[in-house]
Amino acid sequence: MKKWKTKTKIIVSSVVILCIALLGILGVQWGLDQHNEATYAKHAKVLQPPTDKETKEIVETSYEQEDSIERPSMKDITDFTASEQYEEMLKKSIGKVTIPSLELELPIFPGTNNAYLKAGATTYTKEQVPGQGNYVLFGHNLERNGVLFSDVPRIKIGSEVIVTQGEKAVTYVVQTKKVVSEKETRVLDTTEKATLTLITCNKATQTNQRVVVTAIQK
Repeated sequence: MKKWKTKTKIIVSSVVILCIALLGILGVQWGLDQHNEATYAKHAKVLQPPTDKETKEIVETSYEQEDSIERPSMKDITDFTASEQYEEMLKKSIGKVTIPSLELELPIFPGTNNAYLKAGATTYTKEQVPGQGNYVLFGHNLERNGVLFSDVPRIKIGSEVIVTQGEKAVTYVVQTKKVVSEKETRVLDTTEKATLTLITCNKATQTNQRVVVTAIQK
């Protein structure tokens, strides 16, 4: 009986120590997450959209597409947003996307590559124009409030989304929100109605699922 009590005490003590250590690790991680979010909020910005002429020039010279998209960490995003490279990249933005209900405003960049995705929302085609056909925007979901497209999965039907490209601003109203396979390419098809399609991952970790939000011009 005495040996059994001793073993029990050792087990209980070990569990308590492990729990304390785990709480300590979680506490440190929480602190780092809060620091990264605060740093991102401090440096993230949206410039005044360029003129139509400037927008055309930016698209012609800065449109870039990459087939292999990497999944950045929150620290990657934070470090990039606080860098000189980010400040220079903002000059390549062609407009902004605004979602009042989510208090979200992000710059829009021409084309989709890893660098652009760290800074804001990215376009699908070189020719897309708000108010015409299917205007597609991609963005990263870090599952951090206020960071890139992290809040898009919780947008509500009926919410307004304003897309400004150059001197033109178009308001859309959200009609549908669904989760689809990354292989579902029909969401990228052109449309007769002026449509906005927002696409992001359904979670911050590795996934083959995408949240697709569809909105129609108001």
